[in-house]
Amino acid sequence: MKNKIIFLTIPFLILLIYILFRTIEYVYFAQQKTYFFRIEGYDPRDLIKGNYLLYRIRYHDEYFVCNTNKEIKCGCIHQDSIDKKYKISKILPPLMECNDIKKLCNRFIQLECDKNYYIIPHQRYYIPEDFSNAVNKIPFDKSYVGLRIDLQGKSQIEEIYILEDKFIPLIEYLKAHP
Repeated sequence: MKNKIIFLTIPFLILLIYILFRTIEYVYFAQQKTYFFRIEGYDPRDLIKGNYLLYRIRYHDEYFVCNTNKEIKCGCIHQDSIDKKYKISKILPPLMECNDIKKLCNRFIQLECDKNYYIIPHQRYYIPEDFSNAVNKIPFDKSYVGLRIDLQGKSQIEEIYILEDKFIPLIEYLKAHP
């Protein structure tokens, strides 16, 4: 009887620890500052996986070249002002090992080598089914992704934004422009 109780509580404890870990991670990222990067090149749907917006984050004037796939380097984040209110982020060269770049700047981001170029590894954003027909109306010359970046340079998508007179979350923009 005791063995059954032990075997039944182990999966419950594992699940509880996992939920606790994910909650702590979410709260930690929620406290980070948001950096806005321009989006370029997109495909409104992934036919196999559903209504995903596929895009590339424009982090510099040109992409940094790499040789080894899945290699990770870090770059310092610099913010340029579009006007007095909004700051758009860019990554300054050179890219370095993440441990070494901490000496150069206090805010940096990890880039991953993929097909001979370093990229920020976020390329998909889920679009709810209700808005799948409106995806083609998104003005991508005004589109930005908001990233939260932790102290190790790991990034997480906060939201896709459209810049009009302010940054508007994508879903709100699609609701206002059916």
